[in-house]
Amino acid sequence: MIGISLGGQPIIGFNMGAGNVERVKETIRTITKIVLAIGTVFFLIFELAPAFVISLFGKNNSPEYTKATEQGLQFQGLKKKPDF
Repeated sequence: MIGISLGGQPIIGFNMGAGNVERVKETIRTITKIVLAIGTVFFLIFELAPAFVISLFGKNNSPEYTKATEQGLQFQGLKKKPDF
């Protein structure tokens, strides 16, 4: 998402310098929509299927590891405070 935002920066800068304010507004709206869509999709994946995401990084994970990682994902998504 940072890459998408930074990728739009030259377009915004060139058009601002050229005085094309409408193109700047259009670019900002488009970038905002894309970043919100991607962020929403990944948030839902991490919240609804954390075990699937964890399994992508290892198949033979212990139950303790899986539980701790799920808690970490929930903490990252601000769903709950950590149990340290």
